[in-house]
Amino acid sequence: MDPGSIKLKFKIEEAVNKAFAIGRKGNLVQRSIEVWQTDKYGEEIDLRMSYSDKILEEELMAIGKEINSSMKNAYMDLETKQVIKAKHGRKLNIEKSKMKIVKRLSNLEDLPIRLVIEEIKPEVNEEDLKELGLTNQISTYLTEFNTTKKGRVENIKLASQKINGTLLKPGESFSFNDRVGPRTLTTGFKEAIEIVNQEFVTGIGGGVCQVSSTLYNAVLLGDFKVLVRQNHSRPVSYVPLGRGATVYYDYLDFEFKNNTSAPIMILSKVKGNRLRMSIMGQERDYQVEIFTSEPEVIEYEEVKKVDPSLQNDEQKLVRRGKNGYRVTVKKRIISNNQVLKEVIVSEDRYQPVDQIIKVTGK
Repeated sequence: MDPGSIKLKFKIEEAVNKAFAIGRKGNLVQRSIEVWQTDKYGEEIDLRMSYSDKILEEELMAIGKEINSSMKNAYMDLETKQVIKAKHGRKLNIEKSKMKIVKRLSNLEDLPIRLVIEEIKPEVNEEDLKELGLTNQISTYLTEFNTTKKGRVENIKLASQKINGTLLKPGESFSFNDRVGPRTLTTGFKEAIEIVNQEFVTGIGGGVCQVSSTLYNAVLLGDFKVLVRQNHSRPVSYVPLGRGATVYYDYLDFEFKNNTSAPIMILSKVKGNRLRMSIMGQERDYQVEIFTSEPEVIEYEEVKKVDPSLQNDEQKLVRRGKNGYRVTVKKRIISNNQVLKEVIVSEDRYQPVDQIIKVTGK
């Protein structure tokens, strides 16, 4: 690393001033003693330095992006039934590396500096899978997408990869936003269509909600405790009404808890035009069914706006109206063909979209 790149400077003038001040302070006796002591024993003057901590940290963060890699837990591929081996990860320790660099530079040592890189060990190795019961499928859910929408497909794949192999111990919670991270161009996400304020617009990370919604349905079918979930403002094509979970980084999250006494693992896989979410864990002695009520239609309203540029009773359709819906989702717990329990999962409302027409002022 070039010292000039972090604005490294030695405070030479400060050291010279300290040397010049020897024997020039106090009364005549004090000054004489100080000069005598300096002549006899010498005087050590620290040569202090200054540097830009911000620039140094930014450079280390840039290096970290090249070095860092995520650990991967071992897991069983549900199609091939083969165990995929665990993989160690690594992470640059920025604070320890910074201290090492500063110490080396302050000693005027111009040797290569070995940065502090920490190994991240997998939580689950191959031999742990059977022991922890992570070769048994508790629940699974599948959704489909249009493969011609390239940006959206890439976003689905990236979010899916970030989730695959996630381990949750008993009592631990899963946060979609924490796991997937910010949806930005720098983190690898692409531009694609997403829903904002009831409208379909182009944004970065479009398609990620399909991943959260697919996982949400696997969570429901696995009978896990949902902590945070918000339905979409408009119906989506990949899940039935009331079965979506919209997310938006740092604002809307999807969270659930492993409320069982055994660990579970989330498996996520994209193949062709399909996304599959599965939750692995110890076998259950009951099944879960999810069903949705007949949607109640909320009709849209027509809004007329005056446009002086229109003539002769002319009308212009600005936005086509869309009906809203109200729907209830329920869950049944079944064992030996007997319904043990039936509970309401959610009661969702999809707001209608007004139809807007421009008319003359007459």
